[in-house]
Amino acid sequence: GVSVASEMFGLSLALGAFMAGIILADSDHHLDIESQIKPLKDIFLIIFFVSVGMTIDVRYFFTNPIPIIAVIATIMVGKSLANSVTTRLMGYHPKTATLVGMSMMQIGEFSFIGAGAVVVKEIKPYALVVGNPSKQIGWISEFGHRLNFDSKGFATCPESNEKYQLKNDFVNKIN
Repeated sequence: GVSVASEMFGLSLALGAFMAGIILADSDHHLDIESQIKPLKDIFLIIFFVSVGMTIDVRYFFTNPIPIIAVIATIMVGKSLANSVTTRLMGYHPKTATLVGMSMMQIGEFSFIGAGAVVVKEIKPYALVVGNPSKQIGWISEFGHRLNFDSKGFATCPESNEKYQLKNDFVNKIN
């Protein structure tokens, strides 16, 4: 009813469903409604995570373990530090701040949504991509340095002195 009414006023069905949920959450019957909806919610969660899992290219994890571990470690340490420092600045004891930081360091299941925009796309080797959805903004070396190609399509990593060639919008390392 609320969804249809919201559509009649030019609003989306989703907004109407959201408003209906808010109204029902404040009703005396919200526990009964939750118990009836929970099995359906669990089924949709299973379908979502299985479908996300099916889009992941497992070979990528085996061929690029170091960057993956580095990104995960950076996110976990960064979140832990940010939460610990924030909690400490709020005046809590250092032990409490450390416990808060450690308990909040997990990445979370919703990271699959953000990662899905990158994982499901075909990313070229040495491509530098940013954003969600991902957009290629250049090329990087195996050491993480941005590659600046000359007019002939050659670039050198400033750290390793390895040479790279850009040809037909693909980069190859030259041995």
